[in-house]
Amino acid sequence: MTIRLKQYPILILVLLMVALSCKRQSTVITFELDMRPAIAEGWFSTDNDQVGLRGDQQPLSWSETYLANATNADGIYSLKIPFSIAGDSLELSYKIKTEGAGHPEEGWQTGHNHRLVLYKGQQQTVKLSWDTQAPQPSSSITGNVDILRQFDSGELARRDIFIYLPPGYQSSNQHYDVLYMHDGQNLFDAASTGQEWGLDEVAEDLITSGKIAPLIIVGIGNTSNRMDEYTPTRQHWSYNFIKVDNKNEVAGHYQTDTGEALQVKTQSDTLLVIIPGSDEWQRLEARSDTSYYLPRAGIHFTFQQDKQGSTIHASKPPMGGKGPLYENFILNQLKPYIDSTYRTNPSAEHTSLGGSSLGGLISLYAGLRHPETFQNLLILSPSLWWDNKMMFDWVNTIEPSSHQRIWLYIGGAEGEETVSNVRAMKQLLIDNGWQLQYKEAEHEQHNETAWKKQAANILHFVAGNNKAQ
Repeated sequence: MTIRLKQYPILILVLLMVALSCKRQSTVITFELDMRPAIAEGWFSTDNDQVGLRGDQQPLSWSETYLANATNADGIYSLKIPFSIAGDSLELSYKIKTEGAGHPEEGWQTGHNHRLVLYKGQQQTVKLSWDTQAPQPSSSITGNVDILRQFDSGELARRDIFIYLPPGYQSSNQHYDVLYMHDGQNLFDAASTGQEWGLDEVAEDLITSGKIAPLIIVGIGNTSNRMDEYTPTRQHWSYNFIKVDNKNEVAGHYQTDTGEALQVKTQSDTLLVIIPGSDEWQRLEARSDTSYYLPRAGIHFTFQQDKQGSTIHASKPPMGGKGPLYENFILNQLKPYIDSTYRTNPSAEHTSLGGSSLGGLISLYAGLRHPETFQNLLILSPSLWWDNKMMFDWVNTIEPSSHQRIWLYIGGAEGEETVSNVRAMKQLLIDNGWQLQYKEAEHEQHNETAWKKQAANILHFVAGNNKAQ
């Protein structure tokens, strides 16, 4: 018997719902957090402080704490978190985070991130104590990786340099293309940071299977001055926000006279905000009745109320702007060392530069400034919000190179404004004459897990058989 689907709309609807349910199924994990060690140390109070988790998979994030509830047992907190899993499994990286004044390490649990593999439809309870340390990951380096410890970086802090050499390097006289990547400790070895891009494993596979040409990958380790070194300009962040709705209440929408927006809401006994350039609610720490602090961004908020309504002054100390020094280090110290020590093809057509987040920002800035050095640019999830989106005006001031190629990426779940910024930059670069390939990955967030999934794509772009296309 033949079923004519147009006569069975309800059947079609049911089939679609089943398909969608299979595609993304919610998995609820219960976490029990034991804070008795912190209570015994005297700095965590069950009356005044809160605790929860942060992590790299929604609904967790690294910018806001997913709060737990106190249980009947003193010092034990519980939370149930629903995770949406598109495939068969999902890898979660997470840590305990406390909320309160004067907590050590600003409330972050010390040590490596905890890791958990979630499976579709799985229900489980994870018990975790504040003093439980995640195990040290074993080294996951594949192939031949040289590590230069505490490499002299001129005016900047010394850093480690990680150099991946392709199969056959030691037994040949061949010269190789070079890819320079920022945040180098995240590229090859999970033992460094607890998670990695796996560029060494992917490169080994693609090279030995003949899908890409062999290349050298130089991972430039970051330092504690990462934000300063990866930003092109000195950012001066100060705003006066005026309430535009419900003027007699603190919660609501605020705006500057130039259109920057701030959102405020109350939760329990504290305030949360969405600041300009962000899409995420972030928790404020109370310093007084009218003064609050946002630790992640280093922003101080002062609330005032008069007959005109509520106003907020928000500011943070100037920061950033050492990008040109970092760029100079790469051009005049690191690259000459690599070219003189290893068998490289040193010309621009054989040299690439890339990074993610702030690393994407500095790659775009330094790369566009130096097409004579870097022909290929890998720009993943760039922090285009930096310094009032200065990159947009700056890009309009420079001449495009007819030979430079750009691979631009954004995850669809990185936040509405972040995605919008990258789409706008894509169009600006195309309109101004750059060669550009663009990838937008639906459901992917702003984290190492998402960028790891692009490892094969970026290596194909810089060393694949279709590189010239």
